[in-house]
Parts: sequence; C-alpha cells; structure tokens
Amino acid sequence: MKKFAKMSLVAAIAVAGLTSTATAGSLEEAIKGVEVSGKVYVEFTSDNDGVANKTATGSDIDVDVTLTSKVNDNVTAVVNVQGDAATERSTTSGLHGVTVDNIYLTYTNGNLSATAGRNGISTPNTDGEQGQGVTVSYKAGDVTLGAAHYL
Repeated sequence: MKKFAKMSLVAAIAVAGLTSTATAGSLEEAIKGVEVSGKVYVEFTSDNDGVANKTATGSDIDVDVTLTSKVNDNVTAVVNVQGDAATERSTTSGLHGVTVDNIYLTYTNGNLSATAGRNGISTPNTDGEQGQGVTVSYKAGDVTLGAAHYL
C-alpha cells in the first residue's frame, strides 16, 4: 500500500505540474522505485502553396512520459502523460495541453495477466484508440486466450 501511495503522488505531480513548494529531496523520495521513460518528438514542416507561391513553415513538438511503479509482487501501476504543442501540422501557436493518455493497473500471476483502466486498444481494426475497461489474457501452451470489455 505504501508504494501505491507513492505512485499516487507521482501521478498527481505529473498531472498538476510541479509547484514552487516541491523540493528536490521530496521529489526524489516520491519517485524512488519508479521507472521513468518517454520520448520527445519534434517535427518541422514546410507546406508550399503552389497557387500563391508562398511557403508556410511550422513545427510540432510532442512529449510523452511514462511512469511505471510496482505496487506489489503482482500489480504494476502505469501512468502516461502526454504534452502536445500543436493539434495540427504547421501550427505556430503554443502549448495545447498536457493530458493523461493512459492510466492503468496490470495484474500478472504466472500465465494470467489482467489490465484495468484507460489504455490503448490493441486490435487490428483500431488505430491508436484509447479505451477504458478490462483486458484479460491467459497463456495455455502455444495458445493465448484473451478477453476484453471496454466502456
């Protein structure tokens, strides 16, 4: 339960942003045992309008940070925070927002795995869509059985 409280603190900091009252020591203690990964994606664009013979330039900066923490031996908590500088290509405006893209718990015990919360729907007919629900899989030899329910 202690690690879950730490993960809640990390999630709160990630969503709300750091405040002036946060210190390096308390932040360091809060993220002890938390794996932090992510990426920064920068795209520079140039669109040429052949009719008016003008070129519009812009950029798009995306930041993804994933925080992963073991709650106990079988449960892992995952929070993915996403910052996007623009909603469209060739946009020159500022930050459009920071959102919690994924937040879920994963239970693993032997061949059984279950995930509950908001996460990516990994099926052939979805294209990066997010869903809130539960997925369960069980590996039985060479076959993996799976079930999912999304709200």
